[in-house]
Amino acid sequence: MNRKTRLRPLAIRRDSAYRDKLDRAELKQTPPVDRDAQGVEVMGYDEAGGTSSIYCCTFGDQGVTGLQGPFQGRYGISVRDLGEVPDAPVFRTRVDWYVGFAVLQPRAAGRLFNITPAA
Repeated sequence: MNRKTRLRPLAIRRDSAYRDKLDRAELKQTPPVDRDAQGVEVMGYDEAGGTSSIYCCTFGDQGVTGLQGPFQGRYGISVRDLGEVPDAPVFRTRVDWYVGFAVLQPRAAGRLFNITPAA
């Protein structure tokens, strides 16, 4: 999340009726990542209208939970050794794992959208 996105909830807090419910220390726990290793902006304002979004989830058995499906009749990760490649000194391995997630309670996932850059 870039610096402007991290600062926007603080600006909302100043003008909001919820100022007692938000804690500045909680908002500062987001790791300060602005750009990735290639220099591309992380979570820039690239949604419609030059805005961004923040997603919040509650993970657990009754919230947002992970799923895994069967592969060849077995659940979990399937690893297959394909052996050495004839034209290079490398080994190939295939890993199959069919996963997904489910939102079991409608309030377990939320989105704060239309976040604009802080002025």
